[in-house]
Amino acid sequence: MGTWRPITVGNLFLRILCSVIARRLSSSMPIHEIQVGFVPCDGIAKNSLLFARILKDGNTVTDETAIVLLDCVRAFDSVGHVHLFAALERLGVCNAYQQVFRFLYGQSTTRLQAGH
Repeated sequence: MGTWRPITVGNLFLRILCSVIARRLSSSMPIHEIQVGFVPCDGIAKNSLLFARILKDGNTVTDETAIVLLDCVRAFDSVGHVHLFAALERLGVCNAYQQVFRFLYGQSTTRLQAGH
């Protein structure tokens, strides 16, 4: 598996720990207001209305309107741990949290046992 990790299979304690850390980090590192992926909100309606507004009014405000749709299925799985660790450092996340993430994602393993 190299530097990739399964998202849906993991220790419950580790998932709870990561959830607590994520809540603490999110209070000091706000995300953009139109971000709807991986955040607890109902962003489908808001972004659907925004999309409809762009389609309706886009060519009346400017001569050039472009809409880009990105399919981010499994986007988190496709980012290597090296890049995640570099982003934590670049964003100024404290060393204690960086060490926790390095331990969780650099030293963790997953073992599945089937048929027993």
